Amino acid sequence: MNAPEQPPGGTRPPPPTVLVNLAVTFVSRFWMLGLAIGCTPVYVHRLGPAGYGLVGLFLAVQRVAVLLDAGLSQAIKREMAALGRDTTAGSADSHAADARSAADLFRTLELIFWALCGACFAVVACGGGWLAGAWGAGLANDAPLLLLVMAAAIAAQLPHGFYSGVLVGQQRHATLSVVNMAWHGLRLLGAAAVLTWVSATPLAFFLWQLACGVLVTSASAVLARRSGPLRGVPARFDWRRFRSVAPYAAGGTLSAITAAVMTQMDKLIIWQQASADDFGHYAIAGSLAGVLFVLISPVQAVMFPRLAGACASEDHAGLARCYHAGSQLAAVVTLPAAVTGVLFSGELIWLWLGDREIAARSAPIASLLFAGVGLNCLSSMPFALQMACGWTRLVNQLSVAAVVLFAPLIYAACSRYGMVAAAAVWPLFAGSYLAAQVVAMHRRLLPRELYPWVGGLALAACCAAAPLAALRALLAPESRLACAAVVAAGYAASLAATTLASPALWRRARGVVPAAGREPTPERSRRAA
Repeated sequence: MNAPEQPPGGTRPPPPTVLVNLAVTFVSRFWMLGLAIGCTPVYVHRLGPAGYGLVGLFLAVQRVAVLLDAGLSQAIKREMAALGRDTTAGSADSHAADARSAADLFRTLELIFWALCGACFAVVACGGGWLAGAWGAGLANDAPLLLLVMAAAIAAQLPHGFYSGVLVGQQRHATLSVVNMAWHGLRLLGAAAVLTWVSATPLAFFLWQLACGVLVTSASAVLARRSGPLRGVPARFDWRRFRSVAPYAAGGTLSAITAAVMTQMDKLIIWQQASADDFGHYAIAGSLAGVLFVLISPVQAVMFPRLAGACASEDHAGLARCYHAGSQLAAVVTLPAAVTGVLFSGELIWLWLGDREIAARSAPIASLLFAGVGLNCLSSMPFALQMACGWTRLVNQLSVAAVVLFAPLIYAACSRYGMVAAAAVWPLFAGSYLAAQVVAMHRRLLPRELYPWVGGLALAACCAAAPLAALRALLAPESRLACAAVVAAGYAASLAATTLASPALWRRARGVVPAAGREPTPERSRRAA
């Protein structure tokens, strides 16, 4: 008997479990965060305030430039997740056609993305003289050269985000995490070494960033092109393939832009209204609450390809299971940390900075921001489900409406009542956004899953809050050591209680729930029933 024909690129082994992918992604994110925190004092010391201002400009422009790749990266990520569904069903010809279609889309989006990077570099390069005259007058005569190298470094790093989308869509999180850890270690630790032992100049810093950008983009490009589904598959530029995903890519780009505006508009408004000292306390509170975004981003990255695979294979039961498991995982990651921040914000700032006065002034703001950011993080899984199913309109409509409605409210609250009132808008904004998104989404996607989702979230919230509220009412530690012990014990108890209240996670951890994205089988249909 002849062996069955294999589709181009071969078949991939089953993807790692959610917990494995989540673990490696968390390690990668915290490694990068720790490096950034540890290396920043070296940069400030070696470059001085003016030189580090250029680094700050570099990071700000990089964050804006990353928005350009959001739609294309999201599109290729979704395509790779759909291609990565179970290949045991269907004919070899259909799998070969899917692989060729994905390869054509990859090549098309790759060329378009590189063209966008070249255009961005050309814009910054041509406007370098104006930027240098407007901003870099105090940086010596090589400001245009610095801006040129800075633009080249940003353009060299941007394609890494696109190739990362390919790897994430294939659930190769471990491979991507190793690449990111090596890259950030090289560019951050290497930059500190260059500034310390070679040349303490901004030009040396940006030249090193340029070299690291070329290296990581080359490595991720090779890994993406040699990945299982794309390996050995001929690819060509196909404008029709781009037109088929252009609305989705445009929606993804708009959602990234509106998300950036929503998360930063309060800082931009308060910066114009408050004094430098008051804004500093708001920035401290915002930086601490922003840790929640670091916690939730790995969950969304790990669950998105599974949701997209289930949606592509029309496995509705698997999609619902994956959605609930991801939502409960988001609750376990978010709620204990958010409630700890709300109830122990003063203690956390005191432990972080060691200054009781700063902690006292920043604590009320931090508590409100923790509540708002926590609610915002809970909307990550509904957002991932919409993007996985190719529906971008709802989130964009809600985001634009939120910016239009809440930006004036933040302005009025800050100008009339101060920063605490402005921070109080965040829970109102995030709660309204979450409620509107969930209700409207479940009318179209998974209409029978709204009440189970709300019930699971309410149970997890009660379990997360109970032990922390008890500790808050009973204990008032005086020393930093006792304070650290109380906060750590409360967080651990909250995390344990929330995990115990998440049955979907236990079923998936025991392997009862299969990985979403595979073709439905009679056995799975019986389980779903």
